[in-house]
Amino acid sequence: MSDSSFAKYIRRAGFKTQDVYFESNDAGRIGDLIRPLGAKRIFVICSSSNMKFKAVRDVTAKLKDEGYAAFVYSRLTDRCSSSDVVSAFKQFWDYNCNTVISIGDDEDCNLAKLISALAACQGKELKDIRGINKISGELPILCHIPMDNGIAGTTAYARYLDEETGKVEYVYSACIVPGIVIVDTDLSLHIPMSESFDSSLCSLAMALDIYTDREGIRYPEYRADAENACLMFVANLEKMKSNPGDSFLRRNISVAALYAGLSTRCFGAGVSNLALDITRASKGSMSGASCLSVATSMIESESKCNMHSLSTLAKAAYLCPSTTDDISGATTFIEYLKRLCYKSRPEDRPDRIDPEEAARTAEEIRRITGDMFGRKISSSDIAGILVSSTGGRNDPA
Repeated sequence: MSDSSFAKYIRRAGFKTQDVYFESNDAGRIGDLIRPLGAKRIFVICSSSNMKFKAVRDVTAKLKDEGYAAFVYSRLTDRCSSSDVVSAFKQFWDYNCNTVISIGDDEDCNLAKLISALAACQGKELKDIRGINKISGELPILCHIPMDNGIAGTTAYARYLDEETGKVEYVYSACIVPGIVIVDTDLSLHIPMSESFDSSLCSLAMALDIYTDREGIRYPEYRADAENACLMFVANLEKMKSNPGDSFLRRNISVAALYAGLSTRCFGAGVSNLALDITRASKGSMSGASCLSVATSMIESESKCNMHSLSTLAKAAYLCPSTTDDISGATTFIEYLKRLCYKSRPEDRPDRIDPEEAARTAEEIRRITGDMFGRKISSSDIAGILVSSTGGRNDPA
């Protein structure tokens, strides 16, 4: 992927208007919302663990009560993988569906996007559509009901693990943005706070990646989305963790995540989230605290370039007085991020990445992005940041 090809595509890409709903019980209205769009046979993607919740089962049951043919698919793997995409698409095709609804996390949404893409590109395989703007044809109706605080509901890309190569692959296209997104806290309140907080840290890291990218000046509206996301996370994240049953705070964080997703549309995935995806593919796990720690270290390494921006965030978030100078303001914001990483559960704090693994991850990040980012940072620098940000430092004072 090169900077020129991505930039050219983004400039001419047309994003359709999304309908986003935020009220309690809105998930139960999904049938009414998709009927005018021509929905008939619905393929629902939802993990078996989420299907255990009555509130989720009620959504699928109501679709059937309203006359829809609804079929539920649960992922076979923890991540959206090539085998899952192939298996799910076969069922989607065999059931002759024209609508895809994902209920769950980013992995469920990525799977829904890829199924929709393959349905539009009849006859093509998954490897044929990865990269930039490889999707043509009419997509099924695509909807997402997030249960965590991920960003996939508003991003213009989907990712999956290619199990043959062990690598994470990306599909970039404006047409795979879900047309309907429903943030319903009646569903999201069922997710344990540890999972909700973890996904929030990943989304905050993404917003920070975009906000501090030097290309942001070319896309002020998307940088503004990143700024809004950062401020909403700072204002609500710790309160949400202290009050896990507060639906208002949960909704605010979900909205912040959607802003973070919106901010990626002219940038693609940020470096910290790419590191997260690649490390999860190789190690099987990586926490949101690690993702945020990588983003924080990246920001800290470029603090001279971003000093005013970081200080502006610190002041707008009331982390320091409005009269604070830029150096002190930027330092305050970076220290806040460091403390946030260590407020995770002990087992979710930054995972250690050794130098060899960091070097492989850095090269893979460069393979995926090329020169797409405004950051002119070398693979060796990225590797150094991965090691230093996950090195098991002492808990900040």
